[in-house]
Amino acid sequence: MESWLQVSIKVTHEAVEAVADLLREVGARNGVEIEDPLLLNQLRESATWELCDIPHQENTEVVTVSAYYPENDQLQEKLDAIEQGLQTIEERIGKFRFGPTLFRQISEKDWANTWKQYFHTTKVGKKIVIKPSWETYEPQGEEKVIALDPGMAFGTGTHATTSMCIQRLEELVTPDCEVFDVGTGSGILAMAAALLGAKSIHAVDIDEKAV
Repeated sequence: MESWLQVSIKVTHEAVEAVADLLREVGARNGVEIEDPLLLNQLRESATWELCDIPHQENTEVVTVSAYYPENDQLQEKLDAIEQGLQTIEERIGKFRFGPTLFRQISEKDWANTWKQYFHTTKVGKKIVIKPSWETYEPQGEEKVIALDPGMAFGTGTHATTSMCIQRLEELVTPDCEVFDVGTGSGILAMAAALLGAKSIHAVDIDEKAV
């Protein structure tokens, strides 16, 4: 099983974009993760925020930018490039880091299961309900239930881009509708379209985990 190194840097809000770009350029696998406590508090206050078991964030000045790199013979070269890039950013904008760069080893198995603590049954739109396999739910009225265990593929329904697409599908899908889901991730939009009665669905992705 492949193992990874999580590289995390605590930075100011002003430095987030520059640091995220650096981690991507060095070859971050599956994108860059940004933990912004200010944004988290704003989302918690909105009516659509589902992750209510996450506590209110007190220190909103520190943003954590993380990326994952496979532990192979190119890893040290990438770590050196990250450190050099951070120094270059500091020369350009001044001090922006809170403490040293943090490293954590993580296995693919751990990564695939971490999200489960946050994924609960959620109703999106007027009809679609998304639930993980370990929870039970009895549909009410015209509700359509998607049983979904997305693992490492994107798309659980709690992210705004996914939930808004599902709400739009409820308005657009008709029995003679042909749906193309390009970059399907977990397949959640394709499944929603099927439950809403689309005639045919074509779902594709270049990520082998999604496939």
